[in-house]
Amino acid sequence: MRRRQTEAESFAEYWREDRNGRIPMKWEICGTCRGNGTHVNRAIDGNGLSRDDPDLDEDFWETYFSGGYDVRCEAGCDNGKIKVVDEDQMTPEMKEEWKDWLRSSAETDAIYAMERRMGA
Repeated sequence: MRRRQTEAESFAEYWREDRNGRIPMKWEICGTCRGNGTHVNRAIDGNGLSRDDPDLDEDFWETYFSGGYDVRCEAGCDNGKIKVVDEDQMTPEMKEEWKDWLRSSAETDAIYAMERRMGA
């Protein structure tokens, strides 16, 4: 399975194609999987779990803690690492466009979320 491109990688690709230049990037530990490359499936623990839940027996907990419900990281990381822009190494022009890119991306995400709520 091909991993999903991160926001930073999308911006770097746009910049490279549009400006024929490179955006400074660096690797960081993924905040979603905390460097493991996997995490518990959100369908299992997305709403929280409690030892007091009568539907969750010892077999469930054993499987849960042994990684039986783990899935590949949904953040699109590469084995627990994720590429991010290195803002300290960016020019002022790059920083401004990066902020505009993030704003535009957030607006698009909000529109998609609204459409999903309306049943689209």
